Amino acid sequence: MSQETTTLESLGGRFAQASRRRVEALLARHGNRLTPAEKASYESQLQAGGSLLALRRRLLDRLLRGAGLRRRPVRDWEGLTELHDLPRGPYNDRAVLEATLHRFSQSDSEWTRELLDLYARMDKLSADCKALLS
Repeated sequence: MSQETTTLESLGGRFAQASRRRVEALLARHGNRLTPAEKASYESQLQAGGSLLALRRRLLDRLLRGAGLRRRPVRDWEGLTELHDLPRGPYNDRAVLEATLHRFSQSDSEWTRELLDLYARMDKLSADCKALLS
């Protein structure tokens, strides 16, 4: 039984090392696609330990979502020139949005993803509201 236990412990240790190397390789290869705060968050989670499989899954999910957003066509924002000339409020200023995302990513990079997903769906919500109102 002790031989079997040491074999399982050995396999578990090798699996953990391999998982850590995979996450480190992902961060080294694709970390430039993340915000600096997001990258630092993933690195600190990697150093803290915890579930390496869950961390790797979250990192892969974030990278794939980002790649999907980069592949989308550039939007033609109607009325952008009119909006540019209007006074800016606290919710439509790009600097405020960037500062908010930065604060979210310092706490947990998953919140940033959720907020970006919400903003990515705003066009569809806006179109649905216009269809309902007309």
